[in-house]
Amino acid sequence: MEMLDALLHITLGLLLLRIVMSIITGILINKKMQQIQKNNASILEILYDQKVIQRNEAMNDEIVRDDYCGKMIEKRKAYIVSSGDHKNYFCSWECREKFIKETG
Repeated sequence: MEMLDALLHITLGLLLLRIVMSIITGILINKKMQQIQKNNASILEILYDQKVIQRNEAMNDEIVRDDYCGKMIEKRKAYIVSSGDHKNYFCSWECREKFIKETG
Protein backbone atom coordinates (compact mmCIF):
# COMPACT_ATOMS: atom_id res chain seq x y z
CA MET A 1 0.00 0.00 0.00
CA GLU A 2 2.84 2.40 0.80
CA MET A 3 4.31 1.69 -2.58
CA LEU A 4 1.00 2.52 -4.25
CA ASP A 5 0.80 5.80 -2.29
CA ALA A 6 4.36 6.70 -3.30
CA LEU A 7 3.60 5.90 -6.93
CA LEU A 8 0.43 8.00 -6.76
CA HIS A 9 2.35 10.94 -5.25
CA ILE A 10 5.02 10.70 -7.94
CA THR A 11 2.36 10.55 -10.68
CA LEU A 12 0.51 13.57 -9.25
CA GLY A 13 3.79 15.47 -8.93
CA LEU A 14 4.67 14.74 -12.55
CA LEU A 15 1.17 15.74 -13.66
CA LEU A 16 1.40 19.04 -11.78
CA LEU A 17 4.84 19.67 -13.26
CA ARG A 18 3.45 18.98 -16.73
CA ILE A 19 0.53 21.40 -16.14
CA VAL A 20 2.88 24.15 -14.91
CA MET A 21 5.20 23.63 -17.89
CA SER A 22 2.24 23.79 -20.30
CA ILE A 23 1.06 27.06 -18.76
CA ILE A 24 4.55 28.60 -18.94
CA THR A 25 4.98 27.43 -22.53
CA GLY A 26 1.58 28.90 -23.47
CA ILE A 27 2.49 32.26 -21.95
CA LEU A 28 5.85 32.35 -23.74
CA ILE A 29 4.28 31.40 -27.07
CA ASN A 30 1.59 34.06 -26.62
CA LYS A 31 4.23 36.76 -25.97
CA LYS A 32 6.22 35.63 -29.01
CA MET A 33 3.08 35.73 -31.20
CA GLN A 34 2.30 39.26 -30.01
CA GLN A 35 5.84 40.33 -30.89
CA ILE A 36 5.52 38.75 -34.34
CA GLN A 37 2.19 40.51 -34.91
CA LYS A 38 3.74 43.86 -33.98
CA ASN A 39 6.63 43.20 -36.37
CA ASN A 40 4.21 42.22 -39.14
CA ALA A 41 2.20 45.39 -38.53
CA SER A 42 5.40 47.44 -38.82
CA ILE A 43 6.37 45.67 -42.03
CA LEU A 44 2.89 46.21 -43.49
CA GLU A 45 3.06 49.89 -42.55
CA ILE A 46 6.44 50.24 -44.29
CA LEU A 47 5.14 48.45 -47.39
CA TYR A 48 2.05 50.67 -47.44
CA ASP A 49 4.21 53.81 -47.16
CA GLN A 50 6.39 52.58 -50.03
CA LYS A 51 3.31 51.90 -52.15
CA VAL A 52 1.98 55.41 -51.47
CA ILE A 53 5.35 56.91 -52.42
CA GLN A 54 5.47 54.88 -55.64
CA ARG A 55 1.91 55.89 -56.51
CA ASN A 56 2.71 59.57 -55.88
CA GLU A 57 5.84 59.32 -58.02
CA ALA A 58 3.82 57.69 -60.80
CA MET A 59 1.22 60.45 -60.56
CA ASN A 60 3.92 63.10 -60.79
CA ASP A 61 5.19 61.46 -63.97
CA GLU A 62 1.70 61.56 -65.45
CA ILE A 63 0.89 65.20 -64.66
CA VAL A 64 2.09 68.03 -66.89
CA ARG A 65 1.60 71.78 -67.00
CA ASP A 66 -0.33 73.39 -69.85
CA ASP A 67 2.22 75.49 -71.77
CA TYR A 68 -0.34 78.20 -72.48
CA CYS A 69 -2.55 78.67 -69.39
CA GLY A 70 -0.40 76.87 -66.80
CA LYS A 71 -3.11 74.47 -65.68
CA MET A 72 -1.95 71.06 -64.37
CA ILE A 73 -3.37 68.17 -66.44
CA GLU A 74 -2.95 64.44 -66.87
CA LYS A 75 -0.42 63.72 -69.58
CA ARG A 76 -2.63 61.11 -71.22
CA LYS A 77 -5.48 63.65 -71.60
CA ALA A 78 -3.32 66.50 -72.88
CA TYR A 79 -3.31 67.90 -76.40
CA ILE A 80 0.28 67.77 -77.62
CA VAL A 81 2.23 69.85 -80.11
CA SER A 82 5.67 68.49 -80.93
CA SER A 83 8.54 70.46 -82.36
CA GLY A 84 11.68 68.40 -82.64
CA ASP A 85 12.42 66.72 -79.32
CA HIS A 86 10.33 69.21 -77.35
CA LYS A 87 6.65 68.59 -76.62
CA ASN A 88 4.13 71.20 -75.54
CA TYR A 89 1.10 70.03 -73.53
CA PHE A 90 -2.31 71.73 -73.45
CA CYS A 91 -5.46 71.23 -71.37
CA SER A 92 -7.80 72.04 -74.26
CA TRP A 93 -7.89 72.45 -78.00
CA GLU A 94 -8.44 76.19 -77.48
CA CYS A 95 -5.23 76.59 -75.45
CA ARG A 96 -3.38 74.63 -78.12
CA GLU A 97 -4.72 76.87 -80.89
CA LYS A 98 -3.92 80.07 -78.98
CA PHE A 99 -0.37 78.84 -78.36
CA ILE A 100 0.11 78.00 -82.04
CA LYS A 101 -1.22 81.44 -83.14
CA GLU A 102 1.06 83.28 -80.70
CA THR A 103 4.22 81.31 -81.47
CA GLY A 104 3.59 81.09 -85.20
